[in-house]
Amino acid sequence: MVGPLVSTALWPVSKLFEYKITGTLEKPASEPVYIPQFLLMPLHPIRSLQEMLSIGTDTNAPPVK
Repeated sequence: MVGPLVSTALWPVSKLFEYKITGTLEKPASEPVYIPQFLLMPLHPIRSLQEMLSIGTDTNAPPVK
């Protein structure tokens, strides 16, 4: 009787941890299903700053020899 009650009470919390995984095996990309991305920015301040400042730095130029 306790198990179904606890499961029902924690169901909304379990939805917060659902993620969608995309990308390749070498570069997987995960994003939360039910939480908007801007709400997660305070949890990763350094990564958020790097992503905001690295706009347009990816190129297809050949490596320097």
